[in-house]
Amino acid sequence: RSPITRVRFASKASSFVFPLWAAAYDLFYRRDISWRERVLPLVPYAGLSLAGILTFLKLIAADGVIEEYPQGGLLAVLLTNVVLFRDYTIHALLPLRHQAIYEVSFVHDPWNAAFLSSLALLACVTTLAWRFRCRPWVPFAALFFYANFIPYLNIVPHGIYYAERYLYLPSIAFSLLAGVLGAFFVGEARFSRPARLAATGALCAFLAAHISAASTRNRAWADSETFWKYQAGELPRNPAPLMNLGETREILGD
Repeated sequence: RSPITRVRFASKASSFVFPLWAAAYDLFYRRDISWRERVLPLVPYAGLSLAGILTFLKLIAADGVIEEYPQGGLLAVLLTNVVLFRDYTIHALLPLRHQAIYEVSFVHDPWNAAFLSSLALLACVTTLAWRFRCRPWVPFAALFFYANFIPYLNIVPHGIYYAERYLYLPSIAFSLLAGVLGAFFVGEARFSRPARLAATGALCAFLAAHISAASTRNRAWADSETFWKYQAGELPRNPAPLMNLGETREILGD
């Protein structure tokens, strides 16, 4: 991509986890290299990532973005993050209710049903990644998907606990997983022709559903007024969409 695109990407908090992506790629795809060959090339990137994190924290502190922890403190944030991992996984599979503003219910104890179900889902993903570790794309896709949320876990609280834009980079891993699985079931010779046709039909239906959901979402993003009208309809009790809708109309001279 162009230098401008690379600069824009490097300006985002997502770039902080680049050393982890590179380490995961070496771990799963280049298993025959030595630990020295794994670690040394990553040192400068880790240094840049650390410098980026420190600069980012300094800037958001100066801008007054850092907030207080919610009731329950850091523990509540960590427990809630596990539930959000589950929600991100579901929304990647079925992107039905994406919004600009999400109302997050914080988890305060590990016996919460949402937390336990989320923990079970993550355990299943981990088990599958370990079970199929001989196929590099399985553990790599799993790690890539969840690692991209690390900058947004609110360890240093900034108030945005869940956002659809945080799924942009994880969707690369999701696409890798869906593509390889689709190619396997559609093209594997050991499956009968009816089975492969059924797999092809299921894959086409899955893609059509995603295209339909994306098209609907794009219409909501047509312009600021349309967007905030949509959000106000989705969250009628939340004042933020109405406030933004009012500001938008004021800018338009209404």
